[in-house]
Amino acid sequence: MIFIALALFAAGFFGRRILALAVQEPVALAVPLGALVVFAVAPQMPDMITGMGRHAVLLALPAAALALGLSGWFWMRAGVSAPCRIDDASRPGLDFAHRWAPRLPMLAGAAIPALALLQAMATNVLAGWQAVGGAVFLLVLVGGTILLLERRIRLGLRARRPAPPWMWRWQTTALLAAAPFGWAVALGLLGLAALGVGLILTAPEVVERVPAPVAAVLAMALSIGPLGAMLAIARDAVAGAAILVMKVLGSGLIGRARR
Repeated sequence: MIFIALALFAAGFFGRRILALAVQEPVALAVPLGALVVFAVAPQMPDMITGMGRHAVLLALPAAALALGLSGWFWMRAGVSAPCRIDDASRPGLDFAHRWAPRLPMLAGAAIPALALLQAMATNVLAGWQAVGGAVFLLVLVGGTILLLERRIRLGLRARRPAPPWMWRWQTTALLAAAPFGWAVALGLLGLAALGVGLILTAPEVVERVPAPVAAVLAMALSIGPLGAMLAIARDAVAGAAILVMKVLGSGLIGRARR
């Protein structure tokens, strides 16, 4: 009983710490959770799963969901590391909460194809053995990715140079500085999101060839970075306005004191 109580206490303690870190970068977790809610409650989703076909359910949707989870992991890792001024090149050993909080979006993303497998089996798109095979494939895909992320530093999959010191002055640039694999990769992902928007606006017929649920999940994956950057810009604006107000009030008080 003592060991069970200690286990429950540890789970609650680390769970609260993980959630507290996740709140620091809410966009990275809110987008995958929002996608999961849509897949769970949208009344037209079973029909859309039926129209996708078995190959899209078994392969395309898990790949898109993995991209969504990895995008959430990338930007949440940057968000929780930025306040600590920890970049990927000089990153020290992180504690359990800092390692697992960025993986919550991956778990939320993995639940999307898992739910699609159940819906496909219920609508006879997949046979029982096909759904089981898809579940095993999904488990290997997500589990292998998490294992790779756990050991990526040992494998040398990290930024080679530390971020410039000036990037830590503002939350927006600090978000880029603390990103996994370095700030250049973060800028590249933001550029990829811009290309995605351009593709939707200039060549919608290309997007229409992709099953709608898969395209929606990919669009959400690309949106996490720009939304997180907009949140950081808003935080910088609020902080700058607060500093300006304090300076104005301070100068006014000093002027009155001199009189």
